[in-house]
Amino acid sequence: TGSFNLNAGTGDMLLRGSSDTRDGVLLSASTSGNLISEGGKIDLTGSVDAGAVVSGQIQSGIRTDGAGIITINPGAGLLNMVGNGPRNGLVFGLLDNISNSTTQTIIRSANPTADAIYLKGTGGHGIGFRGASTKVYATAALGGITIDAISPTWSSTIYTPVEILAVSGPIRWLNSDATDGIFINNTNIDLGSKAGVTGLTTSSSDITFNLKRIDGSSSFAIGTTGKVKIQGVDGTNSFSSAFNSSRFGLNANGQTMSEFTFGNQGNTSNLTIDQALTVAGPITLTGATLAINGALTASNSNLNLTASTAVTQTAAIVANDLALQGPGNITLTNASNNVTSISGGNLTSVGNLIFTDASGGLTVNNIRSGSSGTNGTIQIETLQGNITLAQNLNTTSTSVNAIILNAGKNTAAGTITGGDILVSGTPTITMGTGGIAKLYSGSEAASTGLTTLAGGLSNIRFGADEGTTTFSPVLAAGNSYAIYRSTVPASPTNLVATAGNAQISVAFTAGADGGGSITNYEYTINGGTTWIAANPAVTSSPLVITGLTNYTAYTVQIRAVNNAGAGTASASVSATPFAPATAPSDITLSASA
Repeated sequence: TGSFNLNAGTGDMLLRGSSDTRDGVLLSASTSGNLISEGGKIDLTGSVDAGAVVSGQIQSGIRTDGAGIITINPGAGLLNMVGNGPRNGLVFGLLDNISNSTTQTIIRSANPTADAIYLKGTGGHGIGFRGASTKVYATAALGGITIDAISPTWSSTIYTPVEILAVSGPIRWLNSDATDGIFINNTNIDLGSKAGVTGLTTSSSDITFNLKRIDGSSSFAIGTTGKVKIQGVDGTNSFSSAFNSSRFGLNANGQTMSEFTFGNQGNTSNLTIDQALTVAGPITLTGATLAINGALTASNSNLNLTASTAVTQTAAIVANDLALQGPGNITLTNASNNVTSISGGNLTSVGNLIFTDASGGLTVNNIRSGSSGTNGTIQIETLQGNITLAQNLNTTSTSVNAIILNAGKNTAAGTITGGDILVSGTPTITMGTGGIAKLYSGSEAASTGLTTLAGGLSNIRFGADEGTTTFSPVLAAGNSYAIYRSTVPASPTNLVATAGNAQISVAFTAGADGGGSITNYEYTINGGTTWIAANPAVTSSPLVITGLTNYTAYTVQIRAVNNAGAGTASASVSATPFAPATAPSDITLSASA
């Protein structure tokens, strides 16, 4: 028709149609067509018999057509459109000859409930978006939109621009299909908000987009400050193809998501973050291989990564908490990574784990890894800054590098600054049979509880870092070791020897302590053949050597001792002890003439 206008006033409107040859319900206008209610419900139901296949006929449950603008608006009422047909369940802007019309279809509701607009299409193509454009607007706060597309082949087919916008209610685009997924013919799709659309330039809607795959090219723009979930069919099944995050135009229209979920526990396809992406809340990625190739930030929140094959990165991650799951190998070694805490394997043991944090302040919580043999090594390091080990590390790995914690990797052996391992509470470290744990830290004095965790004094080594390949004594299989960059003290300087009665007092300036508190000084009076520890212990200048023979010259060297051992000998000084002079006695004075 040229135009039509059906207005139910404040009442409900119900249109139902069925056919055994063509469309169940056809809305066609060359100029304008309106289905209007002022707060009542509009309910459109159309169907075509599944077996009624007639050559050359469209056979859609519900179809809009013509060159005009078709508007369906229940005001503050609910809107339901349910179509079922062999060709299309529900299709907008399709001509009889199965080509695009110039129809613009506008569907809107100001109903303030999550069910404000419900569109469902079941057919060879579930729901088709054609014509000039299709606009679906939920204009009231909390008003939601559900698009339910069901098909054994193409769930949704999109040929022309589509806008699905809501103020704050949920948007759910549910695609259920057996084979093909969504077809998009190089067009724009806006979800959430869009600049220039009155009342819908911003959105806080939670958006759920379930699909199997996408065929064809598109320009998505998802603009909301709400939560965004992009998952397989029913939110539980796998995608049937790999996806890049940029495919979906996330954080469009100046909006930043408050949560992002990409994939689900059933997903076996690869996912790639190929854009710089910031989320004002948690991020959850689940797939076979997860590739983080764009900077990924979960602002003040969690980053949850589950991979059955691998996790890799070429760009940094930033998050409060990093939680890792799945049997895949995890390699996150970007030098700009910045997380507050890390955990892994709480649900499913992870594979080999390598993680680098840039600036320390990293807390390590429960990590469980490995399945058999050398698989499941754990390597967690900070380039600078402390690591706090707060919970248990458990791996089945039998490797000589089964567990490595390294605080301050960028700092070389012999330098105590850069980072330390701090033990909080009573964590345990467990390896497979013969596995070795290496815990690299700055100094024993600053590494609270680490020597005890490693097994005591026999399981500590000094003056070494991750580049050290030879240890003395050697590192024995099945043990944990605290390995400190700190080393023996430097030699004392500025020695001054003062002789006394059978003793020499040596004043000195202490050298660097090597990162461990000086516990005593030793001296030699025979050129280093024999070193004698001061008794009682001396920890500061001067060192007094007693029991010497008066009027015998002595050459003295001293050295400091800390937990790493005895330091370098000082330069030599000499002195000769002597007995003090005795005053004369029994003096008799006499006089003579």
